Amino acid sequence: MIRLSVGKLKYKFWIKRIVVLALCFCFINNSVLAYADSNSNAKSKDKTENLIKPGNIGGYSFGIKKSVNDIVEEYKFNIPKTGHGFAAERGNSLISNLEGKKSKVIGDNNAKNGADRVIFQRGTGKEILIQDKYYANAAAGIDACFDSETGVFRYVDGSGNPMKIEVPKDQYDDAVKEMAMRIKDGKVEGVTNPDDAKNIILKGKLTYKQAQNLAKAGTVESLAYDAVNGVISSTCAFGISAAINYAIERLNGNDRKTALKESAIEGVKTGAVVFGTQVLVGQLSKAGALKVFTPSERALERHFGKKFTDSIVQAFARDPIETPSNTAAKILGTQALTATVTIVLLSTDDVINIVRNRISPQQLIKNLAVTTAGVVGGYVGWYVGAIIGAKFTAGIGTYIGGTIGSTIIGGLSGFVSEKALSLVIKDDAEKMTEIIENEFKKLSDDYMLNQNEANDISQQLSEKLSGKTLKYMFASKDRTKFAKNLLTPMFKKEIAKRDQIKLPTENEMRASLLKEMEGIVFIHW
Repeated sequence: MIRLSVGKLKYKFWIKRIVVLALCFCFINNSVLAYADSNSNAKSKDKTENLIKPGNIGGYSFGIKKSVNDIVEEYKFNIPKTGHGFAAERGNSLISNLEGKKSKVIGDNNAKNGADRVIFQRGTGKEILIQDKYYANAAAGIDACFDSETGVFRYVDGSGNPMKIEVPKDQYDDAVKEMAMRIKDGKVEGVTNPDDAKNIILKGKLTYKQAQNLAKAGTVESLAYDAVNGVISSTCAFGISAAINYAIERLNGNDRKTALKESAIEGVKTGAVVFGTQVLVGQLSKAGALKVFTPSERALERHFGKKFTDSIVQAFARDPIETPSNTAAKILGTQALTATVTIVLLSTDDVINIVRNRISPQQLIKNLAVTTAGVVGGYVGWYVGAIIGAKFTAGIGTYIGGTIGSTIIGGLSGFVSEKALSLVIKDDAEKMTEIIENEFKKLSDDYMLNQNEANDISQQLSEKLSGKTLKYMFASKDRTKFAKNLLTPMFKKEIAKRDQIKLPTENEMRASLLKEMEGIVFIHW
């Protein structure tokens, strides 16, 4: 009973840490989006400002796919007792790549006595095969390298040479001694000099404890690992989003400078969301959140059959590591979690605004529905586009087709849902605009504006009016007064440009009348 209680407390502790992490990312993400919005072109804001731009959907969809690939490959982190070993493989491989080496994990094929990862030497392309042995102590790790029956060293390459045995950084010296003893006893074929143990044993980038922490949620090591993957994903997503949005801006008639600015801002938004999604999903998966989706994964798999399973693997798996059935099930669960986190991050701004009373509950529901339609549409678009693209060129065709499909279908999904919901729910911005228009008419009558003056004030208003201003207006106690206070300075500024009218003197009036009415009537002076 005591053990159970401690387990529950520990579980709650991790959940609290992840919730705090999620809230931090939400606020950081909101700050990034707010900064981007404050620097965007105000003239581009219209009734469709709540829509996710097509380029952003393409970036989000790529980010979701990258997250799904990474998390599916990290499922083994959760295996009791051995999960940290799989974490060590990927952790060491990631660090090697950051150091400029080309490393790849290949141990997922479960080949007997096969390597866990490989490093490709630059220039020569030579492969260095590596077997990771992260055990509680060096003796146990080295002992696992030898056959239990014959006692012979198990890990050799195609030429019969020993593979590199990567051990925890803090066990390196002891591991070298252990291997030297085995060489001395003739247990490593083709190696007779005990000093060659240093050529076989490779010092890992991680200690044993760090590898254990890498497989857990909420630790510095796992956060750093997910953050690095997040940076990689967000950088790619930024490029996709910026490129697509730049093309759209140019097609809409904007000049090159404006298109660059707008596309860069949208790229920053996309990158921020993808980064946050990658880290949060990584932490949640390590905490066991994916178990929630297991029943629905299997139900979908059984309902749609083998063809559906194969198509899911084709569209979303980087390198299928298990049977298509198991891989597809894991992809579907991870996809559901990743899409959910993405929608939450994209809706952060709306949640904060409703808490501050800047939008109505109806607007929140509408925005959430449009966001969900865009993200889910992007997922479906990637699925369709990737399958079509793979038929032309496997690999690169999958990515190109997926990006194009997610951009088109995701964009259309958001647009159609927004238009459909607009028939039922009127935007807060539209309601505020109507109030401003009514106040504009009243002030125009009061100040007796001419057409040119009205046009000038309308131009000033369009430059100053933004989604942020309308949200502040919605939150105000007296929206009519807010509109009047917004407009009045513009009217006064425009009226000040008028020429001063000086009334004629009595003598000037008499002289004018005398000249105009000469010979008609006598005017007495």
